[in-house]
Amino acid sequence: MYDFVNISDIKFSVNGRQCFKTFIPFYIDSTHICIFNIYDSKLRLVAPEHVSRFTVNGASYSNATSLINVIHPVLFSRAVGSGDVDLTDVWQAITDLQNIKSNNGHTHDDRYYTESEIDAMFSGIGGGSEIVSGVVDNDKIKFYNSQNQEVFQINAKALTDEGTILQFDKNTHTLKLINAYGETLSTSEISAKESYYDVAVYFDNISPDLDFIQSNDFVIAKTTEDDFYFISLTENLNGCRLFINETNQFFDLNETNKHPVKNAWKIEVTDNFISGSEYMFNKWSNGQKIRIDGKEYLYDTNLSGDIIIAYNVWFGNELFDKAKYNGSGNINDSANWQGIGESIEF
Repeated sequence: MYDFVNISDIKFSVNGRQCFKTFIPFYIDSTHICIFNIYDSKLRLVAPEHVSRFTVNGASYSNATSLINVIHPVLFSRAVGSGDVDLTDVWQAITDLQNIKSNNGHTHDDRYYTESEIDAMFSGIGGGSEIVSGVVDNDKIKFYNSQNQEVFQINAKALTDEGTILQFDKNTHTLKLINAYGETLSTSEISAKESYYDVAVYFDNISPDLDFIQSNDFVIAKTTEDDFYFISLTENLNGCRLFINETNQFFDLNETNKHPVKNAWKIEVTDNFISGSEYMFNKWSNGQKIRIDGKEYLYDTNLSGDIIIAYNVWFGNELFDKAKYNGSGNINDSANWQGIGESIEF
């Protein structure tokens, strides 16, 4: 950064170093200028730089024309006499700027985030927080979980000033911080449980015939007979496998458990829902793969409906090539899997 401050009729300072007003700004393009000595163009105070790198008396400017109009009277004054200028001081000021100017890898001031600061902040997301939305609020970007609770925020202005972009790769579940040149500055892996297909709204005390007004695309309903149903207004989910994130359970949706009239399927689930609340779920059909909690699952009805981990199965600190879920219990408990620590053919 180059911080210019007007001192008097004959002097200004740049990054704290005082100079006589014998310099002028030169227009490069709409967003870049350079500064050199009016008496000798070889005495270049600042090489071509983006306007965002300059402040004049504490203010910054978005284009070269605005910046030049303000900085010109700070840099040049006819009041400076020939006897006032000491070229030794001029060369020293230029040398100082070359030595202390910001390069790649430098430490920013509080208007910016360093890579280590970004990594530290992102690490809080990767610990299992269910980040489902990001909202720009004035100069902040706020991230919320499925309960609409704020779990993380960053300074949007800092990212804008740095010319960087936040990008989420849904295939690798990685959040990346990228600069204007497409270079990745920082990455953080986000827990795969944040990936979800859609949300279902929970209602209770519904009649057994499921005859009620449904305005949501997907509903989890509890009847007056204490039966639970997953209802779809828009899609026929027959033959699909369902994973409701809140319950950590899988459900096969087929003709066996389908409601005789409605597009609804009976599911065995514990009553731990809150009426009117939204719950995330994943669904996939035969032959499709999906990632949950960092594991990749394949739904294959040719294998009696079993879900197979295709590769990279982690349990504790151990990595296994593949394993088969037995269809019930907590998916993160190795006791509910085949193939853990043993050789097995699927």
